[in-house]
This record gives sequence, C-alpha cells and structure tokens, in this order.
Amino acid sequence: SLETHLKNFKPVDSSSEMEILLAEMINGKVYKYGTINEIKEKKYTLVKEKFPEIKKEIDILIENSFSKMEKNVDKFLDWYYSLGAEYLRIVGIFTGNLEEIISKKFTEILLENRPFDELNQYIFNLDKNVQNEILLSLEKEIPKILNKNEIKEDDLKGKKVIITKHTSLEEILKFSHEDFKDIIDFKERLIASSGVTAAGGIAGYTIAKKITTTIVNKGIVKSLSKYILKIAGKKAAVKTVFVAIGSTVGSIIPGIGTITGGILGGIVAGVVTDKVLLEVEESLNREKLKKEIIEIIRKKKEQLKKTISQQTLSKLNLFFKRDILYLAA
Repeated sequence: SLETHLKNFKPVDSSSEMEILLAEMINGKVYKYGTINEIKEKKYTLVKEKFPEIKKEIDILIENSFSKMEKNVDKFLDWYYSLGAEYLRIVGIFTGNLEEIISKKFTEILLENRPFDELNQYIFNLDKNVQNEILLSLEKEIPKILNKNEIKEDDLKGKKVIITKHTSLEEILKFSHEDFKDIIDFKERLIASSGVTAAGGIAGYTIAKKITTTIVNKGIVKSLSKYILKIAGKKAAVKTVFVAIGSTVGSIIPGIGTITGGILGGIVAGVVTDKVLLEVEESLNREKLKKEIIEIIRKKKEQLKKTISQQTLSKLNLFFKRDILYLAA
C-alpha cells in the first residue's frame, strides 16, 4: 500500500537517479504538492464571488424595506388629517412644539410593521450565512480537487517522496479571522452605514430619523405650521359666527339662555368647522404632501444603495489587488 511504501522508504545516496517528489498528506492520504493551497484558493475565490451576490440580495431587501415604509406614508396622512391630530397640532402651535409632535409621530408611523427587520437580520448574520454557503459549495468542489491531485501507489515507483505538510481536511476548511476578515470587515462597514445592531430594528429607526430630519430641514413641517395657523384663523372667524347664532337662539328660546346658547353654538362650530376645513385641507394638500415625503424616502433609499455599492466595489478592488500579488508571487 501507499502508506507501507512511505514507511519502508529508505534514503538513497546522491548518486541515485531517483526522482524527488514533493507531496502533502491530508487525512492520511498523499496528494501532490500545492493541493492544500489549491483548496484554500478555492475557498478564497468563493468568498470573493459572494460580494456581488451579497450586494444583489441587499439591494432587493432595501427595495422591499423602503417599499413597506412608503406604504406607511398613507397611514401617517390618515392620522395627519384626522380631527384628533388636528387638535394636537393646534395645541402644538400654541405650545411651540409642533415640529416635535409631527416629527415624533411621523417617525413612529414610518416604522410600523418594522419594515427593516429583514435587512437588519441579513446584515447582522452575514458572516455566518456566507460561511455556511461557502462550506456547502466546498463540499462539492473539494472531492474534485482531491481526486485530481491524489498520488497513487503506482506513481511512487522510482521516486523519493518528501511530505512537506501533514494536515486534515477539517483543519484546511476552518475559517480563521484572517481567512474571513473581508466578509467580517464588509459586514462592519454595512453596519456603520445602515445603523444595524444586535438589538435589531435600529437600522430602520436610524433611516426613519434621517428622513424625518430631511423633511424638517426642507421646511415641510414649517410650511404646515403656517397653513395650520391660517386655517385656525378662519376657524376662529367661523366659530364667532356660530357663537353669535347660538347666543341669538338662546335669547329667543326660553330656558336655554344666552350663555348656554353661546356654548352650544361654539361646540357645534368646533365640530362642523374643524371637519369641513380639514376635508378641504386634505383635498388640496394630501397628494402634494405625499409626493414630497415619498420623494425624500426614495432619495434616502438610493443613497443607502450607493453607499453599499461603494463598500462592495472597495472590497472587490482589494480582492483584485490580492489576485495580482498572488499571481506575481
């Protein structure tokens, strides 16, 4: 057997014409010199090939995440044009924290149904998932490499075999930090650019806050504040009319009284005027406001995709530089 041949091999003198054959031993079998590096290089190539796949998958997840967020815009506008929100906004005007009220509610509604959970989970588990995928690929590729490089007993006739390294397949396939540092580094860059953390959900919150900040900076909330003040003035004028009507009714109808009639008139004015003017405001401005918000969301989406593309390209360039050094060595 091959093992017996190696055990019984005796050194020969320098005058011998016996050919020296460098070899490597993996799991007790003898393979051509360079087999270990060939397996490692295959592992390295599979890691490199993963980056375009990762980018493609992340792009899909980004599209899905922002699509879910866009659907939440209508929920925000439903809230915004509700009577409850209207009264809250008016209070905000007089307390001076209208922007804070709208911004907080906007961020909260944008993140309903946790639109970024899948993206968050994918990035956070990136290194583990990619490692498992590469190991599955190697299970198919390694037998081909081993079969091609195995040294049979007949190949040893008239040759002096020098085993340069003893190892196991398990040892070769281990992913050290050095072997896998590119994926780990890429993951850390993605985390930094998208705000993903182990706690989950932070990516969406970070992005939603950026969108909200942009909306505030563009003056959308401020323009809404001015519009609300304008509408509030109109409401006050209409309510005065209703209060006057109520007072007149109170003075005519016995038992009601002028003050009571004025209060009833004010209540009727409040409900009727708020409802009517809110519907008018919605019909005039809802679609415009929706368009502006979605435009900002889509810009943030493209910015995130661009950042990830740059990270991917940076990693691939690093790989190509290593390839050149490897071939030149």
